[in-house]
Amino acid sequence: SDRGDIQVLADFYRNNDVPDSMDKNQTASATSRAGVYDVVIIGAGWAGISAAMTLLSKGITNFKILEASDYIGGRSRTVYESFNGEEIPIDLGSMWLHGGVDNPLYDIVTQVGGIPTRESTFSERVYKKNNGGALTNQQLTSHYYQLYENGFMDYQARRQESTNNDEALQISKNKYLNTLSSTEKKDMTKYFTTAYIELEYSGLLTEMSLWWWDMDEYIGSADDLFLPEGYSPLIEGYAAPVLNKIETGAEVTKVNYKPSNQNVKVIYTKDGSRSVLNTKKVIVTVSLGVLKADTIQFLPKLPKNRRNSIAKLGMGGMNKIFLFWNPNDVFWPSNIEIFGDAVNRDIKFQFFNPSAYNGGKPMLFAFFSGSDVKSMETQNGYEEEITSLAMVVLRNMFGNGVKDPEKTVVTKWITDPYTMGAYSFNGVGMAKKARKILKRPIKNNRLYISGEATNYKYFQTTHGAYLAGKAAATKAAASLSRRRDDE
Repeated sequence: SDRGDIQVLADFYRNNDVPDSMDKNQTASATSRAGVYDVVIIGAGWAGISAAMTLLSKGITNFKILEASDYIGGRSRTVYESFNGEEIPIDLGSMWLHGGVDNPLYDIVTQVGGIPTRESTFSERVYKKNNGGALTNQQLTSHYYQLYENGFMDYQARRQESTNNDEALQISKNKYLNTLSSTEKKDMTKYFTTAYIELEYSGLLTEMSLWWWDMDEYIGSADDLFLPEGYSPLIEGYAAPVLNKIETGAEVTKVNYKPSNQNVKVIYTKDGSRSVLNTKKVIVTVSLGVLKADTIQFLPKLPKNRRNSIAKLGMGGMNKIFLFWNPNDVFWPSNIEIFGDAVNRDIKFQFFNPSAYNGGKPMLFAFFSGSDVKSMETQNGYEEEITSLAMVVLRNMFGNGVKDPEKTVVTKWITDPYTMGAYSFNGVGMAKKARKILKRPIKNNRLYISGEATNYKYFQTTHGAYLAGKAAATKAAASLSRRRDDE
């Protein structure tokens, strides 16, 4: 694959200086050709930045990136929480490099430098209901293979083959539960489907496609890497060569790509005033949630098959809670990374203990989801409500003596206007090729839709977004050079 962006990055950090492709002519070129850009990129997350870096690597400097929020990175966002006299980095969005050293982003870790990584073991402990204590490792392993790997997973795979119409994955779960004799087996199966499917894919089983939910692929075979200092330093380090091309606080409201216009018009507002950019190409990298919400008006409307893909793909509603305790109130086992309990709840939690990677800071975080979370996000007292629900789970696992945390932070990805969800999943009734259709260039290669939701194999991931942005920019650059040849 084309690694030109990594070369640009290497040159940038080696010279600790502006690379040759970004010399003094840059400001001139950025407004050259009577104020027409070659490319405007909408969104400065992984897809938008990798698109920009790819253009730069191909000698295209006449581009601009518009980002609605006041930071870059999209769903990779590190914030710093003051606690016990130190600033603790927490990642509101992405946290791991899946596949570790095999992940294409690992090259960026290497080039940017100073970004520590730690291998995740994902050692897991599961607790019974009614303060019943933890299952032994042997019990957990035995349940996992019997009820999940060789149980539910086999069962749904047979149904994938035997059904004539797609349906919600929940139907297979219900049917499989009916084949189990004991309550304990049912509870454990529900735990596995929650932890390994709903909280992994960010969708509810009632919304996920039986046929296509698990079409994604794993990248490489190395252990996942956790970034103890957070994801923002990584994407900010990667974006350094194009930082001067990014305008933040710029909310795009309309993309007019009518063939009758010589150029595409991108209309955006910033600080209440409206601006128009003229460009030959547009790469749209906003989240699937934003595409679903129709907050950007496309003229003409996007082609019907693209609108279908947007409607049928699912946008997940997962969030995270971070909880901090005084060091002498720590109650969890230091050597276990993941814990959860096999209890039926409307809002489901899975806890992570990052102390092995962050120098033993007295904190936990949990992923949670449920059908009510979206409406809860908009209500007063959301953070308190989620905290109290999280504490019910923790006290079931570790006893009623567990103290309330000193501090909590709860994410609100579903109602964040610039994300509208966590990440995409394969929804019931979608076409198998929905993501491939979504990324096809539109109207004579004037408009490209990119981002994690357009990645057929690696949706939901930062490397999926990164590779999607690179692919869109590669197509746009090729089309520009063909256009120059024709001029």
